[in-house]
Amino acid sequence: MATPVSAQCSSKTWELSLYELHRTPQEAIMDGTEIAVSPRSLHSELMCPICLDMLKNTMTTKECLHRFCSDCIVTALRSGDEYEAHQDRSWQSWSRLQTSRL
Repeated sequence: MATPVSAQCSSKTWELSLYELHRTPQEAIMDGTEIAVSPRSLHSELMCPICLDMLKNTMTTKECLHRFCSDCIVTALRSGDEYEAHQDRSWQSWSRLQTSRL
């Protein structure tokens, strides 16, 4: 069965990113299994690459899913209209950001 590229619910429309289209789906853990995560690993996942502090009011890039504090990425984009993402050096712009919840 083919996965739809976009879906509509009420007045909102969602489109899958390139990452979502090409990623390998992972099975959900439904049996109560617990997974150990090191504090260092968790800290790096929740850290803004601009201010190097914990994420606040997180915004995510649509294509590569990098996360930034809203204030940090807004300031960076306003200062030059683009921001070179810390990890993969891909250029990000306003149109490639979305608000996210952690």
